[in-house]
Amino acid sequence: LGDGALAGRLFFELAHAHSHLGDNREAVAWAGRAIAEAQRAGDPATRGKAHYVLCKESMWVSRFPDGLEHGRRAVEHLQRTGERWWLGQSVCWQGINLYFMGQLDAALECAARGFAIGEQLGDHRLQSYAAWNRAWFSATRGDGQKAIAWGHRSIELSPDPLNNAFSLGWTGYAYLEHGDTEHAIALLGQSIEMLAEMRYSRLVGWFKGWLADALLLAGDHVRARGEAQLGRQISAAVGFTWAVGLAQRALGAIERADGHQREAERWLNEALRTFETVESRFDAARTYLALAGLADEQHQPASAAAHRQAAGRLLSQLGLATGT
Repeated sequence: LGDGALAGRLFFELAHAHSHLGDNREAVAWAGRAIAEAQRAGDPATRGKAHYVLCKESMWVSRFPDGLEHGRRAVEHLQRTGERWWLGQSVCWQGINLYFMGQLDAALECAARGFAIGEQLGDHRLQSYAAWNRAWFSATRGDGQKAIAWGHRSIELSPDPLNNAFSLGWTGYAYLEHGDTEHAIALLGQSIEMLAEMRYSRLVGWFKGWLADALLLAGDHVRARGEAQLGRQISAAVGFTWAVGLAQRALGAIERADGHQREAERWLNEALRTFETVESRFDAARTYLALAGLADEQHQPASAAAHRQAAGRLLSQLGLATGT
């Protein structure tokens, strides 16, 4: 039709659909076309929504600084429009990329802002989305009860099956970080089952890494190993490198618990390389601490001290306490 504004909106919808299908190449390509058409048509709302897709897709390929930049552009464009719902989503995804970069306080601020926009709009889906963000980030900060409360609030507010699966999974993680393996295993398992039925493989692989951690803490080493291996394979297949590192670290913990120190060291070092490659300093620090614990068991005090110093440097750079 020769209508650039219409073309831009169409291309955004295609980008958004391909993103949910897990097709990074198509999502990125259509988002780029949407931005070009929207720029020519003077349509800041469509430009903002296309940058929102690129914010998400950068996260799914573990390019978190790029994701944060696209999130900022999305917010910049959308603030000049009446697209408040999309603004709330974009703010939340800024926070998700900040989380992976280890900036937990800033991530929580984004989640709180997203929730506030959802409240202003009276939109339960946006509120539920931001609530599981807060559950996830708070759990990682060590605020267990607060994280669990936000997780259950997200479940209560959730209006659709996909977001239900999200809410259950991150509430399961909140229970895992709080040491409640029974609830963690139940909720993560339920979430994974729902996501697998919807073929949302990116999250299936990710959540299997956390499920492996929960099963290990519960003493089920055999099932934990199987879930971690599957999580690693699925995450590698969909290209989510950070989640590969999560599964590698889980495998290291399982081997350590089984007394296989050489294999544990191999997996933990692989996880460390993965997290360093994607510049996830917080998870690199957690992996250094796991290596320090293993070095203690190997009666290698110098190595343990070096690992703890490396973790401390990273956590200090992020403004976090060494014990976080």
